[in-house]
Amino acid sequence: MKKKRAAALISAMVFAGGIAGCSIEKAGTASVSYVQEVVERSSSSDKDDPADNNVVNDVATGTITGGENSGPDDSVALPESGTSIIDQNFDDGGNGHFSIYNNGGSCKISNQDNELAVDIQRCGDVDYGNQVYYDGFKLDKGAVYVLSFDLSSTVDRKVACRIQLNGGDYHAYFEDSIHAGAQMQHFEEEFTMEEDSDPAPRFCFNMGLMDDMSADPGDHTVRIDNVRLVAKDVSGATAGAGLPSYPDAVTSQIGFRPDDVKTVVVRNAEEGGSYSLINDKTGKVVYKGELGELRYDEAAQKRIRIGDFSGYKTRGIYHIHVITEAAVQDTPPFEIGNDIYDAMFRDTLRMLYEQRCGMKVKGQSSAFSHDSCHTGKALIYGTSKVIDVSGGWHDAGDYGRYVVSGAKTVADLLWAYRDYDVRSDELGIPESGNKIPDILDEARYELDWMLKMQDEETGGVYHKVTCKVFPETVGPVDETDQLIVSPVSTAATGDFAAVMAMASEIYRQIDPDFSKKAKAAAEKAFEYIRDTKDTAGFTNPEGIVTGEYPDHGTEDEILWAAVELYLAGDKDCAEVIRRRWNPDIMKMGLGWAKMTGYACGDLIRGAGSELKDVTETMKKNLLKDADELLEQTEKSAYGCSLGKNFSWGSNMTAANNGMLLELAADVTGDEKYRQAAHEQIGYLLGKNPLGYCFVTGYGTLSPINPHHRPSQLAGNAMKGMLVGGPNKSLEDPYAKAVLEGQPAGMCYVDNSQSYSTNEVAIYWNSPLIYLLAGK
Repeated sequence: MKKKRAAALISAMVFAGGIAGCSIEKAGTASVSYVQEVVERSSSSDKDDPADNNVVNDVATGTITGGENSGPDDSVALPESGTSIIDQNFDDGGNGHFSIYNNGGSCKISNQDNELAVDIQRCGDVDYGNQVYYDGFKLDKGAVYVLSFDLSSTVDRKVACRIQLNGGDYHAYFEDSIHAGAQMQHFEEEFTMEEDSDPAPRFCFNMGLMDDMSADPGDHTVRIDNVRLVAKDVSGATAGAGLPSYPDAVTSQIGFRPDDVKTVVVRNAEEGGSYSLINDKTGKVVYKGELGELRYDEAAQKRIRIGDFSGYKTRGIYHIHVITEAAVQDTPPFEIGNDIYDAMFRDTLRMLYEQRCGMKVKGQSSAFSHDSCHTGKALIYGTSKVIDVSGGWHDAGDYGRYVVSGAKTVADLLWAYRDYDVRSDELGIPESGNKIPDILDEARYELDWMLKMQDEETGGVYHKVTCKVFPETVGPVDETDQLIVSPVSTAATGDFAAVMAMASEIYRQIDPDFSKKAKAAAEKAFEYIRDTKDTAGFTNPEGIVTGEYPDHGTEDEILWAAVELYLAGDKDCAEVIRRRWNPDIMKMGLGWAKMTGYACGDLIRGAGSELKDVTETMKKNLLKDADELLEQTEKSAYGCSLGKNFSWGSNMTAANNGMLLELAADVTGDEKYRQAAHEQIGYLLGKNPLGYCFVTGYGTLSPINPHHRPSQLAGNAMKGMLVGGPNKSLEDPYAKAVLEGQPAGMCYVDNSQSYSTNEVAIYWNSPLIYLLAGK
């Protein structure tokens, strides 16, 4: 039987205060965006999950005793004086590694006569409406640089030249405006880098609507040539910091329940070593052991040894003292106790409350409180019609609201409530004390918003509501651009139908009126997609560059909707289930791009004999995938199920894998799956190659600079957020600059510029909420 979570569990907690995210922003004067069409990596074979870019802070170093430096040297070498940092003359016929970003403008670049030609069709509404940019260099504090280039334009106009922070407020280290005309002019200026060294700045030309333009000048061409940035004098410069030194000895920084398997993982112990469990209060050694056999971990590309102290079960606060031939070191303190996850469960769930839109929010501190935001009517794309779509959760580090990611989040909460009997009404949200479990109150806030996203006439569901572009680094009440509702999508409609059908069952006794409303909305949505042959994913309409959540096929969303409506009493959906279920191609995903796991998990556990043949193939596929995850978990020295697949949002994937393993345990009764699921929690909370507890505000070494606008503005991380984690693809400039050559499982940096490794999202928190609910 699964362990139930009693209401009293939460009441004893101490109140405390945390991609994808869904697309990627790129630098402008303040906030700019572009879309990278990548898809979430779920527990099966989904692609990488998108997030957006923004924010900046220094790399968190932490203080670690006896750890090896698993990254580059502690500092990055300075260039010699006179070195060219950028040197592009376009004589090779190429574009010199320059790229374009459009924010309301329109332009193209090409090489013409060995010059970079920027053909501008539209300037847009802001000075960075058209931007030509260059990434892939660094600036050192105190160094003197000379920037030079040649510039012309077929119309007289101003062009802004900037070397800027590539995230956060995108402020300039150097900027100037140049009046360009028909004659090619040479520009040259010296500047000193006064701020801290930056390993990933951006050099750009902004060619949008400038402050001296009364109207768009129309089609014209700007030409650029002989771009050079030279480190003129580095005698007074300070080299930038490299990656921190990571600990050799790691374990869960939160701890263990008395009967858990308890291990410490130690690298740099080629000749063996010993470990001692020490009571933090008394200083006494309470357990000793020798490190186990030498083994290799692919994710870290290191040989490691493991110490097992599962036999010790006495409650208390402890740390582990490790002695090897290389070093003497201590792990951070951790707890052994029955309620070790209670506070984290509360804060990871409360993170959703603090992401609420459309209402006044009282945050864990005043820095995370805000008045009602995004309450204006939203314009339906391509029409003059406006509708009220206030409410819901801000999706990630930005303030967009997306049906597909919201549906995944709600499904995780509903599963947690149903599977683990989460009854607490004392989590500290506005609805606490109303005699309804707070986890259902929180889910209901999103469900009420999703109902507003349904087209009343057709039953189809709008994909998302955002502004045209990502906001600047501002609080939620300060994003005041026109809200735009993007078109209906099959993915959003299927997900909507599924979670509304689920909700109609779960809220039947709690709120009968809402249950009926949810069921009717689910049925109407399902009729819109029941027989559709168009299963293509969503693509952003022209002019919208916020998160896309594109998907690459929506058969799984339609299947999920049919399953949940069937379980809610619509037996006619059995025929749709048989027609849509394809065991040969459908993987057991539990992410926004692959919802098959929810469909199969619920049907296996809830269907009668009518669909026994279908549920048997579903169970076979489920266990096949679960066995693969079990094998990867057992191969990993750190108990991680990811193998070498560290993609965007890898921490979410690890948590999703934990959910799938719990599902396998539930349908088989085999505890080996549940133990593997628990290993994913340990990995996320510190037993990983980096030694990070990836939940903000917890543990000794945890992220302090997440890619999350409210946290950036506050100067500290909101508590209880699961960050994205290692991403071997290095999909942002900061990651490229500092993580090149790192092993897959160590491609993470705690810097808010690194949106591809350090963003947060509601649907990254939700699978962790599910796992913690069962402990």
